[in-house]
Amino acid sequence: MIEDGDVDELAQVMQGFVNKRFHFSEAKVKQSIDRLYEDTYYQRVEKTLAKLV
Repeated sequence: MIEDGDVDELAQVMQGFVNKRFHFSEAKVKQSIDRLYEDTYYQRVEKTLAKLV
C-alpha cells in the first residue's frame, strides 16, 4: 500500500508496472474500483438520499 502523499513511492510502483516488474490482477483492480463505476455510484447516491428523506 502506498501512503497518501508519497509521490516518490507512487512513481516507483508505476515505473515498476511499466517495466513489467509488477503485475496487478485484473479482477482485483476491477473489484477495487467497482464503487466508482457510474451505475454503482448513482445507486449509492440514491440510497443515501433515500435515507435522508
